[in-house]
Amino acid sequence: MSRHTMRTAAVLLLTLMLALTSVASAAPARRLKWTAQEVGTGLLVWTTAISDIAKRELPKDVSIDILPYGAIVASLTLVNDGKADIGWGDVTSAWARDGVILFDKHHPNVRAIASAFSESILQIFVTKDFAQRTGIKSLDDIKARKLPVRIVTKPRGTLGQAAGALQLEAHGITYDDIRKWGGSIIETSVSDIVSLMKDKRADIWFDYLAEGHPSATELTQTADIVMLENSPEARKKLEGYGFHPVLTKAGTWRGQNRDLQQLGGSTVLTCRQDLDDDVVYAIAKAIFGNADEIRAAHASMQVFDEKAAWKVPIPLHPAAAKFYREQGLIK
Repeated sequence: MSRHTMRTAAVLLLTLMLALTSVASAAPARRLKWTAQEVGTGLLVWTTAISDIAKRELPKDVSIDILPYGAIVASLTLVNDGKADIGWGDVTSAWARDGVILFDKHHPNVRAIASAFSESILQIFVTKDFAQRTGIKSLDDIKARKLPVRIVTKPRGTLGQAAGALQLEAHGITYDDIRKWGGSIIETSVSDIVSLMKDKRADIWFDYLAEGHPSATELTQTADIVMLENSPEARKKLEGYGFHPVLTKAGTWRGQNRDLQQLGGSTVLTCRQDLDDDVVYAIAKAIFGNADEIRAAHASMQVFDEKAAWKVPIPLHPAAAKFYREQGLIK
């Protein structure tokens, strides 16, 4: 082989190697779409904080795009339909899986990464004026006396609205009953709810909120409010929807002078069932290893318990389950 031919072959080989290197480096990066909620919400703060923590463990080719919409109900559908990779759920995760209550179809493609971030609770706020005028002690009194009560909830299709309907149903009361007895149902925004309750244009607010929720705190700090419990029989029925018992200590809300036997549920971080194992494993590892930082990220996450993160209402993603097994949390 001549010297010229050898040089030509070497140049061709070098060119080929550079081309292959270029192709490898141009391999598409993985971009994760993570649903949150609009600006100013706690869910967006959680997502930003946890995604920043996750980046420390994620493979270098993975980046995260936070979608500032979705809330929890919509988030589950976005993840199930492949329009998002990661999102949020709670007791609604099981409802979505089964296609019940707020969901008109089964959501089989959603898996859990972690739970126990915060605790939301079924709440019943009653104006003190209404409580004193009627002597109401429980929702059973509404049914027994067919009281004309003005109820406010969030818009239909939200967990807050479902919380009210389910609690009434557990006491044998329907929206039609409320209207038949001369009452009303107003479904509106939280800001309107607070105004209606403060101005005594509504009597009862049903919702599903964490302790210290800003709008509920504003209401209890600026108006006289009484807290009601669901009856023991109703609580048993509500547990069938995935809620679990929660003790709310006296003084949690202004004007609450006794402990309340309530029901709640934990927030769940969800993902597509086919999300890459290395991505899910890295996120689970980052969350477990930075629990103190997560608890400090938002007041509602102070209750985060990394050792309970595997306790979820839907199946864990296999990579998350693998991580928790390695920590000795599940067998």
